[in-house]
Amino acid sequence: MKFENEILSKDISYQKLSAEIKSGALPIMASGLSEIHKALVLSALFDGTGKKIAVITKDEAAATALLEDLICFGKNAVILPQRDYNLARMQGYSREYEQKRIDTLSKVFDGDFDILVLSLDSALQYTLPPKVLEKSRFKIEVGKSYDITGLCDKLIASGYERYEICDGAGQFCVRGGIMDIFPIGCKNPVRIEFWGDEADSISQFDIFTQRRGETLSSVTVCPATELPYEKEMLAEKIENILTKRRKEQPADKFAYGDIELLRSGIRAEPDLYIPLLYDKRATVFDHPDGALFALGE
Repeated sequence: MKFENEILSKDISYQKLSAEIKSGALPIMASGLSEIHKALVLSALFDGTGKKIAVITKDEAAATALLEDLICFGKNAVILPQRDYNLARMQGYSREYEQKRIDTLSKVFDGDFDILVLSLDSALQYTLPPKVLEKSRFKIEVGKSYDITGLCDKLIASGYERYEICDGAGQFCVRGGIMDIFPIGCKNPVRIEFWGDEADSISQFDIFTQRRGETLSSVTVCPATELPYEKEMLAEKIENILTKRRKEQPADKFAYGDIELLRSGIRAEPDLYIPLLYDKRATVFDHPDGALFALGE
């Protein structure tokens, strides 16, 4: 990249673009670049300004293509995929893209990226506020004591599902003093062995062979859902709205059914209740610090 940056630094148009960005004179329009040259200029701008960049593309396909080009230029680029909402009370649908969004939001929150790529639709979607993400993440460290039952409750509240065998992202299982967790954003699940209440060891393991791999001193667990919530809190909010509307509208049997699920300890599908979950709605641009600037494709 050093050679390419030296060539760009001699270009008058690039010099002007870089100077305007450094001075904070945004928005700026730059046109006439092919797809690969967009990645080259973005990469050079990151190196030249030292600022993290968010790039908004026209659609998901363009975002994916730009991501691949930026990675080829050696940049720590991440993508925030568009999320599909489940508003039809479906069961058993894939949460793959929701979990990818959580992983990216966590990296953005930590500043663990150079360039963030996302489509216009993804940029407009509401997501969990930064304070909720921070509260929902937690770390398990070797040598510290934990209540295993409390950890299970915390995992379930964060969207993890309990299985007999942990073999997929967002799952966990407990067998005596051993807890397996497949944290979002991790390539492999981790096995935590407890001695009483103390985390005695943490290691990665292979889901097929069950053989242990790298030993870890700690593991950070991110939420497995973009909408973590407290069941009783959501049940009360739904019930309050139904009570207020009882005289005006017929009873919503599905909503009352969700209240029963929540109060029996079962997670209801939260996409229908996004307006009730958080007092202040947030997008991805509420997560980064002030060093980030955005460019439209």
